[in-house]
Amino acid sequence: MDPNFSEKLGVIGQKAEAAHSRLDKLEGVIREDLATLNAAVASLLAEMHKTQGRNGALLFVIGGVGTILGAILSIVATIVFK
Repeated sequence: MDPNFSEKLGVIGQKAEAAHSRLDKLEGVIREDLATLNAAVASLLAEMHKTQGRNGALLFVIGGVGTILGAILSIVATIVFK
C-alpha cells in the first residue's frame, strides 16, 4: 500500500468538504433568490387580480350606459321619425 495513501485520502476528503460547503452556500443563495421572486410574483398576481376586477366592473358599467343610450336613441328616433 502507498505510504501517502492516507494523506491523499485526507486531501480528497478536505476537497469534498470544501465542495459541500460551497454547494450549501450556493443553495442558500438560490433559496433566497427564489423566495424574493415568489414574493414579487405574488405581488404582481394580486395587482393583476385587482385590475381584472376593475376592468370587469368598468365593462359592466359601460354596457349599462350603452344600453341606456340605445334606449334613449330609440325613443328619440321613434318620436322624430314617427
